[in-house]
Amino acid sequence: MINKISIFVVFIILITLVLGCGGGSGSSGGSDDKVVTNPEINNLLKDFTDSVDAYIVDDMLEHLDDSASFTLTIHEGSYTDTKKYIRLKMELTENDEENVQQTWRESPPDGNGYVLELILGTATSGNESPSGAVVKQTFEVYERAVSPEIPRTKTDSGSIVWTLAQTTGEWKATAMVINYNTSSMNSSSMAVKSD
Repeated sequence: MINKISIFVVFIILITLVLGCGGGSGSSGGSDDKVVTNPEINNLLKDFTDSVDAYIVDDMLEHLDDSASFTLTIHEGSYTDTKKYIRLKMELTENDEENVQQTWRESPPDGNGYVLELILGTATSGNESPSGAVVKQTFEVYERAVSPEIPRTKTDSGSIVWTLAQTTGEWKATAMVINYNTSSMNSSSMAVKSD
């Protein structure tokens, strides 16, 4: 329905949001991990999720450290891709993708009534401090549309490892590692219901 890069870039997804299924290294939690209780971190994760769901590029990017140090790494089966902030921003903004995504989300007849839901699991961290944290979460992506009629379908799942730092009084992601679970799910396999 929407290419995988758009979904991640949404995921960012950022996430997010947007490449597909796959495996990779990383953990979605460990025995030493504790639930993240810092409200600023939890708000960042919620705001990021909301911006991915709505596909608002500026809001997605707002939560990332825009310095040269930010790195997004995506593992999808044997495929790995690494993107710095500048490349990610370029991919999210090229070809007027945000307007295309917004049109998809409009109700028919102007759009398709498309909805993307990024659902993040409980945020855990084994080393949270006042100035930094490595946060682990599972995620699931669900998509649906009105026209063509596509029922709510789980299209992706996996885990995210966020490296967060408090810079100039704000929490920002300085790195993200997204590991897609290996399965046959992908957005192109969504069944279109015919009348």
